Amino acid sequence: MVFVHKLTRCHARFDIYDRWIDIATAEREYGVTLLAGKPQANTYVALIVAIAHLKFPQLRGAGINAVGKPAHVLYDAKSLVGKIESDGLL
Repeated sequence: MVFVHKLTRCHARFDIYDRWIDIATAEREYGVTLLAGKPQANTYVALIVAIAHLKFPQLRGAGINAVGKPAHVLYDAKSLVGKIESDGLL
């Protein structure tokens, strides 16, 4: 939730996607709105991997990068996709 609060303070526009969390629970417990479906391809200029679900590694960089525009930045805060596929790691 740290990323959400910081991005909100910066007036950034962003979407949150996590297909394994209940949307109503996220809204009720964390006060955040999640995307109801998978993000569309070629949409985002910046991507932040902030969750390391055991299922997310199946997506890897190619799957995650697919939702980014051709010139996008991928920051991997959970070291999920690795150095080669991301622009920065935590």
